[in-house]
Amino acid sequence: MISPSPIPNFAGITTFEDIQSRFIEAARSILLGHHLEYDGRHRWPITTVELYLHHPTKWPDPTAHAVRFPKAAAARQLESGTWYVHRAMHPAPDPMQSSGFGLGPDRSGIDITAGIPAESIFVGILIAGIGDKDGSATALKQIVRADAQDRMGETKWSAADKAILAKINGTRVETGPLRLVAGDMSDSPLWIGARKGLPATLDEPFKGALLRLTTRERSPVLMKRLV
Repeated sequence: MISPSPIPNFAGITTFEDIQSRFIEAARSILLGHHLEYDGRHRWPITTVELYLHHPTKWPDPTAHAVRFPKAAAARQLESGTWYVHRAMHPAPDPMQSSGFGLGPDRSGIDITAGIPAESIFVGILIAGIGDKDGSATALKQIVRADAQDRMGETKWSAADKAILAKINGTRVETGPLRLVAGDMSDSPLWIGARKGLPATLDEPFKGALLRLTTRERSPVLMKRLV
């Protein structure tokens, strides 16, 4: 059976439980019914995703990039179904400039957007693990350096890396050079837990919210099997 659309619709959300249930449904599709394909040649299963959503009253999560970096991310996280490379246009308007892609490879990441402009809902679904690689920065490096695995440890984006990031950033997840490709839906189990690497000072309920889904039974953070 082919999986349904992986892009969640958060219009009209009312409670955290509503947000979580819509995310879980989308995450099942992303993790168990899709894979990533880059340049038509490289494929990876997606193993972990995390939700970062900001609703002005129902769920004002301060960790969403639209809140933390509004100039760089707010407009992007109002989109739906596009790739958002973290802070890709900050501080330079041209990401191919040397100062573009303000976060280095070891502090970077890539999201699927799922925003709702009419309700000022900002959404990023973080790709937090692909293939045998765990971590959002490692996942993005794996994509960008798919043809240069010997450069995985480099701590700066090269000109070639920036060209790939610029080509991916802002494109549709179904049609760009990096694609979410549907396949047969698996019935494998999933594990759920709190998001990884949140600020130590983050208040509840945001810090402990169960918004991380993974196919990995063993994870760097405490997870429980989703039933």
